[in-house]
Amino acid sequence: MRGEEEVILLHNAPREATLPIVKSSFKRGTRLLCQYKWAERWAALNQCRQTKLWIPDIGDPLVCMKRGKDLLQLGREKLGLTLQFLTGHNKLRRHLSLSDQNIDATCRFCLEDDETAWHLVAECPALCKPHQDIFRIHGCITSTPECPRDKLPPSLAFCRTT
Repeated sequence: MRGEEEVILLHNAPREATLPIVKSSFKRGTRLLCQYKWAERWAALNQCRQTKLWIPDIGDPLVCMKRGKDLLQLGREKLGLTLQFLTGHNKLRRHLSLSDQNIDATCRFCLEDDETAWHLVAECPALCKPHQDIFRIHGCITSTPECPRDKLPPSLAFCRTT
């Protein structure tokens, strides 16, 4: 059978009743599917140690998209600092010691652990008082590790003050 005949047969074949798909529904479904696939890949990834402390799972794709939009509203300078903060690629001692063996990674405040953004916000005993003050202002009373994950703006405010 030639190609033209196949097209004619397919065109004249009985069709099942279908409803048209609204373009916005298709776009939303595609976006959600991509978000769920991204969440699966993030969970399986064995890298990004420091970022995973702040964002252990992607969670609800719609919440994730809102976080992304919120980050993009920060402006260039604040967004840059936020990304350094979340990824660990910053000027804290832990990261600097990776490229310069003469730099000690130990926290300059408590001298107990590596100086990372997570340590300064969630673990450093020497910064306990400033930490509590900043988080109380932003409505986070506890000083548990779960609090900084949910409260990124106070975490950034805390880093600016220390």
